[in-house]
Amino acid sequence: MLPTAFKIMIGSNDLTRSIETFPLFLITYNDWASNQRIQREFQINDIAFVKIIGNIPNNVPTAMLGNAPNSVFYGMNVQVAGWGKLLNNTIPRKLHTVTLTVMTKDECENRIRDFSGITLNVHERQFCTFAEPYALLNQGDSGGPVLLFDNIIGVNYGLIPDIDNNTHPEQVNIHLTTRYYLPFIRGVMVPVNF
Repeated sequence: MLPTAFKIMIGSNDLTRSIETFPLFLITYNDWASNQRIQREFQINDIAFVKIIGNIPNNVPTAMLGNAPNSVFYGMNVQVAGWGKLLNNTIPRKLHTVTLTVMTKDECENRIRDFSGITLNVHERQFCTFAEPYALLNQGDSGGPVLLFDNIIGVNYGLIPDIDNNTHPEQVNIHLTTRYYLPFIRGVMVPVNF
């Protein structure tokens, strides 16, 4: 798939000082799984791999992909980055980051149940975070990295439970773990013929 509807900005946390490039190709997890004849466990897999046109400059920092199970991160502080909408409904010019704490699976499920009455099973491909005072993901943060010691351990997904596109301090942030998707990531990093 050759996307043309977006640009990729690299080299700065300020949109006005970034280097503009474009995707050479983009492949979603669902497309890859279909091509590989892999049965998907979930209908929605909000993750894709993008190959850009050209090279990334040497001065742009890179991060490794984490491969540890979620339980290793329980109680740890992670950095989350995104360009999500602010409270005044504007999109910031500069990338925003926040420190969040990784919750255990039980803590996450209990907090969701206590707040909403909904019983939800957090799958191994997901993990939850929170902060005191609260910090919640917003529209535009999805796909941003979750970093621990310069390792990407996940990507931002959204908020749970969903309460009609509103936010509440008792919601939790949900992220997709890189570990679950490593076969996909490794599979598309090899030369691909389109």
